[in-house]
Amino acid sequence: MLPAEPLALEWLSYLPGGDAPGNLVAVATMKPTIQIWDLDLVNAMEPLFELKGVSKKRQRGADPNSFSGHTDAVLSLAWNPLVDHVLASGSADQSVILWDLDQAKAATTLKGFSDKVQTIKWRPEFADQLLCGSCDKTVRLFDCRYKKAKATAWNVEGEVERLLWSTADNQYFYVATEDGQLYTFDIRNPDAALSTIQAHGKSVTGLVASPHIPGLLVTTSEDKRIKVWDVQGSHIPDLVLERKLKMVHCFLAQDCT
Repeated sequence: MLPAEPLALEWLSYLPGGDAPGNLVAVATMKPTIQIWDLDLVNAMEPLFELKGVSKKRQRGADPNSFSGHTDAVLSLAWNPLVDHVLASGSADQSVILWDLDQAKAATTLKGFSDKVQTIKWRPEFADQLLCGSCDKTVRLFDCRYKKAKATAWNVEGEVERLLWSTADNQYFYVATEDGQLYTFDIRNPDAALSTIQAHGKSVTGLVASPHIPGLLVTTSEDKRIKVWDVQGSHIPDLVLERKLKMVHCFLAQDCT
């Protein structure tokens, strides 16, 4: 039984202390604690272990320069497949924590945000670069090799809802916002977006790349529409298909590999 409604899930092909790959799922909720469940255990009553948050009582009198866990809801999770004992989490407490799964404790805290961190993505083929999107209308790319991680920042016009790295070239990434805009960025250009498109009339709730068709992106939105985009070649989205969904809202889209 979960302690609260789940807000984010992340599958982990890792088992702390094990010799073989695991089959775990990290579950984030409105609580500051992250639960790790073993999917191979049937009818499990308790998680395998927890990445502990900090209660409000424990916050009082704590060293502000120390870090031991989140203090508010965890909104996003990202497992690092290249450093498989590391899990990143973004929170409403305006921080990102890198967790050591072997020790079940926080190893590093990334700060600098002025609002909730809603989405995080590890850069493909780079074990130490983490892209973070916040409600403070910024996207930050952290170099996690340093104890005080350095970050490159980009500004957008709305709260960041979704991030996606290009599957063709990891120099490029896409940003979707609560005002329906879809941005293309080149990490070599820290000054401006490569393109900005009004993709939807309301908040973008899903942004995924096809694992089977190169250059194909899909977006979903609270405007009840799903759109398919071609980004092959220029990396700038070109609309190729649009459908209105017969449902109240579409809150999430995820690729199926």
